[in-house]
Amino acid sequence: MKIAKLIVGVVAGGLLLLGGALSTEAYKVIDDATSTFVKSTFDYLIVCPSDGQIAEYRANVDAVSALFPVYNYENTLNGKKQAKVNLLLSDQMADYDISFFNPLRLVDGNYSADGLLLDEVAASRLGAKVGDQVTFPLGNASFSLPVAAVYAAVNYQTMSNGVAMATFTTAMSASFATKAPCYQLAFVAAKDKAKCATLLQDYIPMGQLQSFEDFKTQWDAQRPASGYTDEQWKSMVESNYESYKNNFLKNPHLNSVQDKAVYMAGVDDTVATRREQNQQRTLLFAILVPVGLAGGLIAFDFLGRKKDEMAKTSGKTKSALVKEVVLFDCIAVGIALAISLGGIAIYGAIRGAIYAQSLLLYSLPAIAALAPALPLGMVYARLVYGKAKQGE
Repeated sequence: MKIAKLIVGVVAGGLLLLGGALSTEAYKVIDDATSTFVKSTFDYLIVCPSDGQIAEYRANVDAVSALFPVYNYENTLNGKKQAKVNLLLSDQMADYDISFFNPLRLVDGNYSADGLLLDEVAASRLGAKVGDQVTFPLGNASFSLPVAAVYAAVNYQTMSNGVAMATFTTAMSASFATKAPCYQLAFVAAKDKAKCATLLQDYIPMGQLQSFEDFKTQWDAQRPASGYTDEQWKSMVESNYESYKNNFLKNPHLNSVQDKAVYMAGVDDTVATRREQNQQRTLLFAILVPVGLAGGLIAFDFLGRKKDEMAKTSGKTKSALVKEVVLFDCIAVGIALAISLGGIAIYGAIRGAIYAQSLLLYSLPAIAALAPALPLGMVYARLVYGKAKQGE
């Protein structure tokens, strides 16, 4: 009859393996549902546009329907906890909703131009929720904003430390000793995809082009004490600036324009690999739980086999003996569930709530499959004590 409990473990394990396979598809659904690129309405990302390019593309209403430029700082934010996250700031918030922070991805709260927007990873790492104050340094000043809304986490390894976004106010701009650098990124939504592609096909990140004033300042700092008249020096600086500018314009600027559709095709292999890894973890979870459960039950039988023989003639009724085994099975399943859920909770505390939710979701079929161990345990108990002399 010892084989009966092994059968319990094998059957439960088979169900868990099936649950693990099915949960991979469930994870795919979650992955797509929270995807930065699936659930957003921009079509292109452009790197380091200049103010002139922003104005030019906005004016091209036949090709571009919306444009949202942002400054990107990696900054230390302080909520209930402190964490370094990506801080996106913009002084042109009108088209914010084509970005990662859009109504399709809203989890809690509502957009406010006067508040701080967090993704779930940033919210979890900061221990912050809607209504909480979060402070952060910028330039030579410090700022504090209330959390207005929380959005689904940015994924596909994009800004994986978490993301916060806020309006780049006049006070924030004034906190810098010099003019804020160029926009690091701009989201572009196409009105006509073909026309927009044509507009951006020869895109050059002009925001990276150093101005003549900055170029001259650097050269003036290295001017020899003698050897050049002012006119000679001015002429040489202007000549070198033209060479620098021409070289900049001629050099290829790789990845300056990112087509969302092309990017998505490019990450297919990465996403498939990650899902395969998740499946492997799920299957490992699916194997370890029933093996541990069955192993515990078999060990109980092995250690208590003499007690089993004594129990058959102890005067206890068969139903009482069955109840003892079923009680043990319930305790064993309870311990397995506690360890499983506790492990997920610890993982969530370390990595963040969004990761724990995903892990829990694709583990649910495996956890639920523990239930058959109880009725199968009862069947086993009745078989073990089926020949007991006592009455029912």
